[in-house]
Amino acid sequence: MIISKQISILLISFVISCATMNNNPGEGTPALPSAPTVMNTVPTSLPGSIPELSKVDKKFCENKDNLSSISLVIKGTLGDKSWEEVQSEYIKSATTESNAKSLLLQQARATLAICAKELYGAVPTGSARDLTEINTKNALKDIDMSVPFDNVETSNQWLKNLVPEPDKMLLFSLLSEPISSLPCRALKGKSLTSCSLHNTTETSQILVLNEILNNKSHSKDAHYASPKDITRICPTGFILPPEYSEVYSILSLNPETQNEFVSKFPELPKKTSSYKSSVRYKVIFIALKNPAYYLQPDSIRKWVVEREKVFTDELNSKYPNYVASKNAREIEKEGAVLEQWIFAHRYADSFYYRFKYLFRALEHISFDIEKENGELFAIHKLLKKTRPSSIKDAYTDFIKLNDSEAQKEVPKLAELKSITQEKFEEIVKTSEAKQITAILEYYKSRRKEKNTTWNQICRE
Repeated sequence: MIISKQISILLISFVISCATMNNNPGEGTPALPSAPTVMNTVPTSLPGSIPELSKVDKKFCENKDNLSSISLVIKGTLGDKSWEEVQSEYIKSATTESNAKSLLLQQARATLAICAKELYGAVPTGSARDLTEINTKNALKDIDMSVPFDNVETSNQWLKNLVPEPDKMLLFSLLSEPISSLPCRALKGKSLTSCSLHNTTETSQILVLNEILNNKSHSKDAHYASPKDITRICPTGFILPPEYSEVYSILSLNPETQNEFVSKFPELPKKTSSYKSSVRYKVIFIALKNPAYYLQPDSIRKWVVEREKVFTDELNSKYPNYVASKNAREIEKEGAVLEQWIFAHRYADSFYYRFKYLFRALEHISFDIEKENGELFAIHKLLKKTRPSSIKDAYTDFIKLNDSEAQKEVPKLAELKSITQEKFEEIVKTSEAKQITAILEYYKSRRKEKNTTWNQICRE
């Protein structure tokens, strides 16, 4: 690859720097020039090198020393910062050195992703389909991979052993193969409708209760939506499940007791088990620990299954009744809109993520964002490069990034070239109000339907 020589040169420079720039020999923690502060201990030398991605095979991945080298490069470069923090700094700096460091990190992460594929059968999905696409333009993209259900826990532990908190440090998630996460897929007729209604209702209760119980622990690394924000969908409040219900149990079980809990249910949902199933609960336990997962079936279906032809083809061929069921889809969609709403308010202090999830909620209800909120849609698409938090940061990044090249890709941006901060904020606030109104109107219409979760979730 063209970037390989550049990366190799940088890695050699990185090793030399670590070996020679320790100003406090007795303390053992070298400083990295022009890089984020390194809080963890970094060795004075790094063995091996990052290979050409085309040469990463199973033999390479089975060698612990090889993986240790990759892990050290990542942890030594990131320090105590997240992938987004570090890559955002590199992108904004845009020097030859910072661009090379960005490529180095991406090359290292892609190596681990290929090893997940070789060792655990992981399949790259979404924007990560082409693991060899490495450039500063896409430095902030996630790598999400689909793993066979039986390999999910093992593969995630493997990744955490290499880089703690991979969702934060790498924007890298190993997710369960999505078809297995659709609990009612094998049913049909009234059983399918009943199964969807039960599972969507229970999952909605879990989502709401999880936010309420954890809201007090809100911190930089643990985001939860406030009850006040969530209940805008249910103006008179939520109906919480009884304290003795399984919903409370699910949120209080530890890893040791989870297996005992799921063993009480059949593998797939049946009427005799009130459509509860062990596979469904296993999916929920995984998702509650990993914010990269969705819990609601229609979120999984729309944002994973339908984006990948291999999954869509499998779902269509094996479960045509599920695919064709309008009732099931409408019920599960209702739960998905609630889930995206909760996610939007979990990250309400982030301009980028708040609108990412609001946009997803709106897409579920066929609200044409580009048509109805064209200016905000264009702004948000451009700011994917930096993913700003505050509106002020969003405006600053927008002015810097809205150049002629960006305007060629998104013509709407040309109309916003000389926008003031006041006008920018007005567009954001007006667009958001319109989006929230559309979501609330959707829920008002759903409460009138026969097959709805409304009367199980919201007080009348």
